[in-house]
Amino acid sequence: MSKTIVLIGCGHLGAAMLQGWLSNSGPGYQFFAIDPKADALSRQFSGVRFGADSSILPQAVDAIVIALKPAKFKEILPLYKNYIGAGTLVISVAAGMTIGKIQEFLSAPNAAVVRAMPNLPSQIGQGVAGALANVHVTPVQKQLAQSVLSSLGSVIWVDDEKYMDAVTATSGSGPAYVFRLCEVMAEAGVKSGLPRDVAMTLARQTVIGSALYMQQSDKSVADLRSSIATPGGTTEAALNVLNQNNALQDLFDLAIAAATARGKILSGS
Repeated sequence: MSKTIVLIGCGHLGAAMLQGWLSNSGPGYQFFAIDPKADALSRQFSGVRFGADSSILPQAVDAIVIALKPAKFKEILPLYKNYIGAGTLVISVAAGMTIGKIQEFLSAPNAAVVRAMPNLPSQIGQGVAGALANVHVTPVQKQLAQSVLSSLGSVIWVDDEKYMDAVTATSGSGPAYVFRLCEVMAEAGVKSGLPRDVAMTLARQTVIGSALYMQQSDKSVADLRSSIATPGGTTEAALNVLNQNNALQDLFDLAIAAATARGKILSGS
């Protein structure tokens, strides 16, 4: 039986999902997308019916994927409440938007909702999304959500909404921490005598290569780190500084805690 998937919002993340769906889905899917730039998007994607509003949609849909900025939910979601049937799955990829708020804006307290938090690499299909299904989501609907979200990369399911703020703090915001690490590595290289462009190129490619190596290895992260740190060598000397008084771990503990706390404020949890 054909599945009808509706995407509301086709910015960077929405477009990444759409591209993934078109590349990986079989013939049993119909895709609709709602966005103010529908005309331009229709020239970019084939196999999708675009519209500026809900007038293009069939009455019965299997899944509605919401890829809007959180500030738009209260305005836009009520326009789609008539499309939330008994078998309709709602998937949100917006930060800080709780399942309860989504149900409220849709006037659908029993709606089947999956709340997901992708991160920046999802735009190239290499991200990770923490995801939560509420009690109304059936096993079949959860599998559909898995398929929809897999277009962005890996999907990690949690079983309680209380974890979502920590998911956002760890992986949602995580790419920024990696980028900051790249900056400070490059700056340290400059202070050790490297030209700035050389230092940044070395730092960037080190982060990229290390991530790919970690992905392809079956060793733990700790074992990978230890394999480089030869006793008495340069890497061990640097790690001894980073690990002194547990300073690096303490710094990250504070950073993740701050992001988690901010997420709770934004989500009202």
